[in-house]
Amino acid sequence: MNTSAVAEPNFSPIEVIACPYCGELNESTYVHCRQCDTLLLTDAARAVVLPQASQRSGCVLVYAAFLGGTAVALVTAAIAAHDASAGWTLLLAAFEALVAFGLWRHRNWARFTVIVMQCLNVLFGLILIATGSLEGIALAAIGATIAYWFYANDQFFH
Repeated sequence: MNTSAVAEPNFSPIEVIACPYCGELNESTYVHCRQCDTLLLTDAARAVVLPQASQRSGCVLVYAAFLGGTAVALVTAAIAAHDASAGWTLLLAAFEALVAFGLWRHRNWARFTVIVMQCLNVLFGLILIATGSLEGIALAAIGATIAYWFYANDQFFH
């Protein structure tokens, strides 16, 4: 007769954290919500991982606000235009608003998008210079400066 006891499985409870945005329950080891990608850190982890106020870049926030303002201006222009270009203008405004939101949240994809956009501005500036327009110098210089800053300051993004 076998009297050995059956070993009970040792289940340890999984710690979960609710997403503050959508309410999805996620394992406490997750950094972002698996449903909506919102940051899911505990208060202790937030102090270590998130940039503190002194580590947040004012340049990123100012550029995000600039893009957001440009998006609002584009929407206003599209509404006033009443022509075929209004749809493209609204599409550009939505794109700029999305990038502004990403920058505000310090997302790396938004940083990469800004770098690509500014490299295109540099290229366009060089084309203008080749056609004899001096405005191309300013466009290329500003685009190169912004692209370099976002390239060199990746520590502000996650």
